Amino acid sequence: MQSFAKNLKQIREESGMTQEQLAESINVTRQAVSCWERGRTEPDIATIIALSKVLNVDAEELIFGRKTKRYDRFQKKYLVCAITSLSLVLIVLLLHLTLDSYLETQINMSYIGKEFHFFIFTFLFPYLGNVSLGVFAVSFVALFYKVCLCGRWRRAAFFLGLVAAFPSLVVILDSLLAMVIPTYKAPFTYTIFVSTIPSQPIQTLLFDLFPIFSGVLLFLSFDNTSDSSVLSDD
Repeated sequence: MQSFAKNLKQIREESGMTQEQLAESINVTRQAVSCWERGRTEPDIATIIALSKVLNVDAEELIFGRKTKRYDRFQKKYLVCAITSLSLVLIVLLLHLTLDSYLETQINMSYIGKEFHFFIFTFLFPYLGNVSLGVFAVSFVALFYKVCLCGRWRRAAFFLGLVAAFPSLVVILDSLLAMVIPTYKAPFTYTIFVSTIPSQPIQTLLFDLFPIFSGVLLFLSFDNTSDSSVLSDD
């Protein structure tokens, strides 16, 4: 009974469901679920089967615990993601080393021409390259190790990923508006970076490293592999 109670609570929390949500899904009271998780009572077989369907696990896992499975290395989804993200990183790097300097001497040196080139190669491409680098790093690790989050941790990773992406996105949006509207003075960039963070190395850190962290966190938040461990080996 105690084993079932522990398994039910663990699997419910991993799925991100509350006791109330689980109770409503199988038409019982929250108090009933609470009693099961405390080991005071135990549901019948029909209810256990209903619980397994709602929690998307085998009934045996509720009764006997999680099955220990060997991690499948080189899973296709991680391999595709690693190859795609690395390709984007290499493309951005190649464009920076070749096309950037060429266009700088060949483009029409009008205001819009210079601003467009500056926006693409100074803000947009580096940002995409950094995010892709973060995605590549975590997907490459996932080829060999379990790297996944469950329930509330996935939601937290998604929120932190957006927070990490915010400074760079503000700079990109501000630069785009300044390019399109000559009278626009980029107030957001000035307020966030110049007035509050006058140090150039810290500004570079926010724009270059935070997108990498954002790529890692967003990858983890969208990876729907069901596993309770964040990082483990076979």
